[in-house]
Amino acid sequence: MDREMKMGIIYIMLAIGIPLMVLPYVSGYSQDKGFFENLYNIGIVIRKDQPSVPGTPPTADMEKPKSKTALFFKLMTPKRIPFRFFLVITLIFLYMGIVRIDSARRRLKEPYKGPIG
Repeated sequence: MDREMKMGIIYIMLAIGIPLMVLPYVSGYSQDKGFFENLYNIGIVIRKDQPSVPGTPPTADMEKPKSKTALFFKLMTPKRIPFRFFLVITLIFLYMGIVRIDSARRRLKEPYKGPIG
């Protein structure tokens, strides 16, 4: 087994490992929803929204930010990282691994003919 085939196997193992490592931190799954709706709605929560229930007075932790920069950073910080981003990285690594293994197999089958042919 040459170096390129080993790298292909490592890429495939990495592609399998990334979603498995991220899966315990994922939230937002609902059993009542379909596959695609769950795929779009699950992710790793970075910050939680403040609950907005009508008729409840605002508490101290629900106050507005003091400065404009705090408001800017609060609006610009994403609420969650979608799980589908990790699946895209998985597909890229899986493709790279398959290509590496395939090119290593082709290279082993065909003898080197030299620059002239």
